[in-house]
Amino acid sequence: MKGKDTSGFTLVEVIIAIVLFSIMTVMILLFTGTNISQSVNPVINLIRAGDVQTGMDNVTRAYYNLPNPVPHANLGTFQANLANYINIAGVTVDTSRTGFITFPATGGNEATDGSANAPNLKVTLTNSLGQMVSTIFTTR
Repeated sequence: MKGKDTSGFTLVEVIIAIVLFSIMTVMILLFTGTNISQSVNPVINLIRAGDVQTGMDNVTRAYYNLPNPVPHANLGTFQANLANYINIAGVTVDTSRTGFITFPATGGNEATDGSANAPNLKVTLTNSLGQMVSTIFTTR
């Protein structure tokens, strides 16, 4: 008689290995579950920042499509139509930071000028995450 073949695993050993593997898998998923589900947040923030920049690109493109040179009156009309130029969902004009400005001749910070007679229009776009992009348009 030949000896008993001892190669391979018994059914009990296979079942124990499957149970241990299952327990370890559950522990790993519980430990990393929230990290995996929240790992998409930085990507979403980057996409939203890109949306704000794309909105400003659309506004800038509309500005350069205006008649050349751009007189003060056209900057006023341009400001009134800013929302129409954005064309990106979730991006809006920040009206508290958008307006006509002047720069002091002696240097220093910009000065807000409520009238459309100022030669510069500062436009700030924002999204729901509070990300902003600002640009200054001038008469050409």
